Amino acid sequence: MDNPGDQPSTPSPHRFQEYAKLPLLNGVNIEQISNHLEQCEKVQLTAGELLLSPHNPNNKMFVILDGALSVHISVLKNEPITLLKYGECVGEMSVFDGKEPSAYVVAEEDSCLLSIHRDILWTMVDTSHAIARNLLYFLSHRIRFGNDVYNDSLKSAKEHQEHANLDALTNLYNRRWINEKFQSEINKAKFEKRSLSLVMIDIDHFKLLNDRYGHLAGDEILKLVSNKMKALLRPGEMLARYGGEEFAILLPNTSTETAIRIAQRVRTGIEQCEHIDQSSGDAIHVTISAGISQLGKADSLESLIQSADQALYKAKDSGRNKVCY
Repeated sequence: MDNPGDQPSTPSPHRFQEYAKLPLLNGVNIEQISNHLEQCEKVQLTAGELLLSPHNPNNKMFVILDGALSVHISVLKNEPITLLKYGECVGEMSVFDGKEPSAYVVAEEDSCLLSIHRDILWTMVDTSHAIARNLLYFLSHRIRFGNDVYNDSLKSAKEHQEHANLDALTNLYNRRWINEKFQSEINKAKFEKRSLSLVMIDIDHFKLLNDRYGHLAGDEILKLVSNKMKALLRPGEMLARYGGEEFAILLPNTSTETAIRIAQRVRTGIEQCEHIDQSSGDAIHVTISAGISQLGKADSLESLIQSADQALYKAKDSGRNKVCY
């Protein structure tokens, strides 16, 4: 009779009851997969230790038993996009598609992981439909999270782009935005064979106001004029700060006659503005001059601006506080 001590031992499922609460094994008969769990290893990581990298192949999925892991996209020194804790998995994507990991995964603190080799994982999936279901849940969660990160990135990029296109003082669109948006509108007008007008505006005697009252007062006047023009314009009438005390209004699908009426509306509105200088107490009355050009077949953005500027100089040379075409 053989000695019982010589018989091969069968792993007791009770050894793996600590895994029963893992989301991966939710609804799984532990006894059914105990032989597979026997082949898995526990991995100990110290805080700061690198687990996964896009530069190194990976053939294992890791389940967090204790501690926490941080996930970093693109560069390891970047702020983590998420922090994973008990029961969450990493490495499953590279196990499934056979490619390198898509992110860096680092131990945020001393951690203990269950390491499941690709071959063992597939065998467990074949053995238990519940594991397959749980993996689908993990994958859907990962995809949804990835979509959220992508949408947040798009939103952040849009906010940065918007910020880059705004003038810090007046909060109007700036020269960079003019170069992009105005050019796009010109292309559209030519393609659709529609009219398009441009109004260039300059604050009268602005340098004298700056010299007399100082640059802070000049800044306040710029903000006053900007806010007033925004209030006087309608949707579709595109206002931007061209530079210094000069502004531009692009008017898609607008004839010269209508552009003149719009420019006169803005001019008379500004004429009624008054700024009280804080230092001297003087009431400063502001006026503007405006020049208008109409888009021609051969016009570029540069030539359109040049034509409007020429009309603007004519308005200033003939007494200011005028609109010229």
